[in-house]
Amino acid sequence: MPTPAPAVPVCEPLLLKNTPPMPLNAREHEAAAVHTARALVELVQQGVADEDRAAALARAATRAPLGPPPAAVALGAPQLHLGVLFIAEPPKLVVFQQNNSITLRQFWRTLASAWNATTAVWSNAWFSCEKGSEGWWGGVAAARGSGPARSAAALFRRWPALPCEEAMYDWLGGPPLCDAATTDCEATPSFGSGDRRIEYRCKCQAGHWNEGGSGWLSGATLAADNSGPLTCTPCGMGSDSTACLADAYRVALLAANLAGMLLCLVIGLIIFKKRKCKAVAMGMWTVLEVVLLGAFLMYASAASQYISVAKWRCIAGAWLRELGFVACYGSVVLRLWVLLAEFRTRKAHRWTPRDAEVLRVVGAMVSGAACYLAAFTATAACEEDASAGCARAAWHHVTAGAELLLLIAGLRIAYAARNANVPFQVSRRGPSEGFGAEGEEEPTSEEVRAELKRLYVQLEILRNKTLRRDNPHISKRRGGRKPPHRRFSLQALQARRGCKGKAGGSASAVEASEAGDASRTPEDSVCSAEGPSHYTDADTQA
Repeated sequence: MPTPAPAVPVCEPLLLKNTPPMPLNAREHEAAAVHTARALVELVQQGVADEDRAAALARAATRAPLGPPPAAVALGAPQLHLGVLFIAEPPKLVVFQQNNSITLRQFWRTLASAWNATTAVWSNAWFSCEKGSEGWWGGVAAARGSGPARSAAALFRRWPALPCEEAMYDWLGGPPLCDAATTDCEATPSFGSGDRRIEYRCKCQAGHWNEGGSGWLSGATLAADNSGPLTCTPCGMGSDSTACLADAYRVALLAANLAGMLLCLVIGLIIFKKRKCKAVAMGMWTVLEVVLLGAFLMYASAASQYISVAKWRCIAGAWLRELGFVACYGSVVLRLWVLLAEFRTRKAHRWTPRDAEVLRVVGAMVSGAACYLAAFTATAACEEDASAGCARAAWHHVTAGAELLLLIAGLRIAYAARNANVPFQVSRRGPSEGFGAEGEEEPTSEEVRAELKRLYVQLEILRNKTLRRDNPHISKRRGGRKPPHRRFSLQALQARRGCKGKAGGSASAVEASEAGDASRTPEDSVCSAEGPSHYTDADTQA
């Protein structure tokens, strides 16, 4: 008679007492559970709910756009005695009435936990021994509807490792050889041939070090070492002064970023205070403030990498970096474009872009970048796992390409405007103009008075020449003498003496003209085409 095969020992699930770490997109998981429960309620209300439709709904829920997608989905409608569980990998459909084993009982308990709740409920983690689904499980459940149509849905996910706790000690063969105060311990599934289902590993906490290194050490390695529990030393203590240099470097980089941010603030305040100065006003002080704001945001993007939560680290880094880049380099490129526009304009009424127009264009660029970042944040900002870091999607390649295009455009504009006139011609002035020799003595009051007098004489001469130049009413002869009948000063006198007769009047007019001309010199007339023929001694000295 053949010997019967030994019975396979039953493995009861290991239920933990603590809630597992929430995923980064916990809200999305809760919303997906609520949406699936509402879909099942609609099927129940329509009277078409059965195992086939529920199974199809569960399969569709496993393909939800979540990161990571659900590993299993459970649906239940107690009034219809309907309950299905679909496991994605490997594909497996379980009906509640046909399979209610001990290994699957925790799935049904999680589904039932939300029956009397109005919000989504997260379950504690457990270790499943079911063949093909070994490992740590946990999920979120939600119930919707009322009366006979009330239904529930649960979405489950796997955890590769969970923090050690007291409920695991029996499965681990005793407490782990890890110091709870200075080390981190986590339990992982064991798929070896041994009797243990799970094993643990330890490493030093942040800010601590050990001679064995900062990586993970398995429980088997610690047990074989026979040196007792793994204990780590805080940084700055012990014989190894270089063990925590990485933390020191991180602190130094953070201090440098904060110093750059502070420098941007100080320069911004100085520019605002000196905004009415000629050099600052001609450089568009508002645009300079926007450039400093962009530099401040870029420094802040580097400092944001020290945020411990991966989700907010990814989002803050992307937003601060891109907005700062657009504000800083976009303003610089637009300022170069303004110089080029002024340089290329040859019209009498030259078009000069104002500060408000430049700021309007910069605002449009920043708004476009903000819309792009909003779409990026809503779709692929982070990976599903916190340890995986930020997403490396095509978004980053598009962003890098746009940044390069902006820089190339700036280089092209800068090359085209290399010969443009700048307000102070700094690039064209030699060092002698900035460091030339100055006068040793200050001029006296007498020297200043003589210089001003000479300047006034030259201005008077220039005014006289300007009045006489191309004036058809002024004679070209020396002194500006004209016939008596052409001189306005003698016409009135001749009219008053007209009663004496033509001969007498003419003689008198000639005599008056000669007398008047004798009393005037060419220097007294502003109508002389050649100016004064001699100067006084005072004029010569001036």
